[in-house]
Amino acid sequence: MGLPAARPGPQEYDLRLLPTWAADGTLQRVLDAARRAVRRQAGRAEEPTAGAIDSQSVKAAPGVSEGVGTDGGKKVRGRKRHALTDTLGLLLCVSVTAANVSDGRAAPAVLDQLTAPDRASLRVVFADGRYHDTVCEGWFADRPGVRLEVVGRPADAVGFVPIRKRWVVERTFGWLVTNRRCVREYEKRVWSSEARVRVAAFGMMVRRLKNNDDIGHGAISVGGHNYVMPRPAAA
Repeated sequence: MGLPAARPGPQEYDLRLLPTWAADGTLQRVLDAARRAVRRQAGRAEEPTAGAIDSQSVKAAPGVSEGVGTDGGKKVRGRKRHALTDTLGLLLCVSVTAANVSDGRAAPAVLDQLTAPDRASLRVVFADGRYHDTVCEGWFADRPGVRLEVVGRPADAVGFVPIRKRWVVERTFGWLVTNRRCVREYEKRVWSSEARVRVAAFGMMVRRLKNNDDIGHGAISVGGHNYVMPRPAAA
């Protein structure tokens, strides 16, 4: 299933289709198509050669019980969003787990979602020390074409310091929580939480395309249908 032709904007989506789109992969394909369009607009190749992986622990709203745990380090009871982005901060893959699941153990579930073109082009994934894990390192050991590069915090750093190459995924988490459905874990089902993150990430990409004067770069093709972005109104 693809998006109907010439829909006027993401706010018009019928979210009753969300379970179907999440289950059959349409949502991920739409996200991939939007990301490639944004990368073309930025003068980049459609598939990235480098990515960054990290996690974000988010409090669960009352009544949410599926896939909920406690992140002991951050004192957060809820879920953890594990995300892989490109170097522009555009979402590649996401996996949601209970907050007590370690980053390294969850990494393969994120990385396995890479499409064949993205997996073929990816050469390095930047991460922090929490990805020094036998499960994560085993995933990379089985795939010699891509390597894990752990970028540590400077020894003399005090307070918050953006870490080179790794900060892009942290910025993406900051963007996500500007979407009110992502501020907390409101979704009762884990699959729905992952879908909401994809929808929020897609919305951010669409806004970038809407601000581009070249309408040719604002067309996204998914499943044989064209999703055409409107030309920005004249100032």
